[in-house]
Amino acid sequence: MKILHTADWHIGLKSWKVEKETDRTEEILNSLEQILEGAKKENVDLIVVAGDVLHESRNPSAESLNILMKYLSEFSKVAPTVVVMGNHDWKGLMSYSHIAPRDLYISVRPEKLVIDTNSGRVAVYTVPFVREAPAEPDGKRINLTDRIAGLIQEFAHDDISADFRLLASHLMVEKTGVIPPSVEENIHVILKSEHFSALFDYVALGHVHRHVIIKDVPYVVYSGSIIQDDFSEWKDRKGYVILEDKNIRFAELSHRKLGVLDFSGERDFKAVIGKLEQAIHEFDYIKLKINHSLSHYRGTLLRYDKVKSVSVESYDIDRVDMRKEFEGLDFYEIFEEYLQKQLSGEFLKEALKILEEIKGEDA
Repeated sequence: MKILHTADWHIGLKSWKVEKETDRTEEILNSLEQILEGAKKENVDLIVVAGDVLHESRNPSAESLNILMKYLSEFSKVAPTVVVMGNHDWKGLMSYSHIAPRDLYISVRPEKLVIDTNSGRVAVYTVPFVREAPAEPDGKRINLTDRIAGLIQEFAHDDISADFRLLASHLMVEKTGVIPPSVEENIHVILKSEHFSALFDYVALGHVHRHVIIKDVPYVVYSGSIIQDDFSEWKDRKGYVILEDKNIRFAELSHRKLGVLDFSGERDFKAVIGKLEQAIHEFDYIKLKINHSLSHYRGTLLRYDKVKSVSVESYDIDRVDMRKEFEGLDFYEIFEEYLQKQLSGEFLKEALKILEEIKGEDA
């Protein structure tokens, strides 16, 4: 049995809307073509897409929907294809689920699908993304984590005769190493690795954009997204998973490369430009972190075509023995020292002039 697992396509994604909006469609199409060719080359028996095929959940464009249905149709010609609804996916996918072509299964609610493939019968159990339950009249909320964990256990103990049993879902599992523990505490549905029984042969997950193997008995795997969606992912490899005879391998995709350049410790603008121009050939899209003293150069930096985001970091006050550093100085001298570190050029001259005027008034 050979299965291809992918997720988090985010068709229709436009990144960095606040600063320099960038349409990522071309990159997504490039990745989808690579996955499609991989499916054909590998001669897979089943394709599982674990949610977030679209990016705009409320009002996806006609172009996005056309791209989606084109590729789902192409994948289903290679092998039976199961798509599980994610949190970004348009509710209109429900209508497509009724008119899907043969060998395309769009799952919008928990269900069991029995699919005959070239290598045997597969039982696919689906758990689409579940939104937070409304509060009960007494103000309490239903514990959806327990409900979903219970549903997964029911699926695991289903007595159907099948050659392979697979769970496909779009949800969060704790301790992935991607989400900080403080954030995990506020996620309304988050499962534990022990919720996935060894009665499954494989658990295909979407939602986390990094490729992560949660456990290996059974394999519980996030395939990750297919491009670097944002700068938080700039160090992540992107690809899809091939499962063959209960062994998995990650097929890496070629994609545009994001980079984060941290200049927050640099106060010399010429030095920043020099380092930027040295690194600019390594990346396709760049985020810069700069010191607050260089914040007035933010617009200049954004003129570079590849620079998509410039963040101004908070003041980096050195935590040295400040008593020794400022010993013997009065308030004005300390503040002047601070201005000398934080500003430069005409801004520094103007600030020092204002400081002198204030000192004169106090005197």
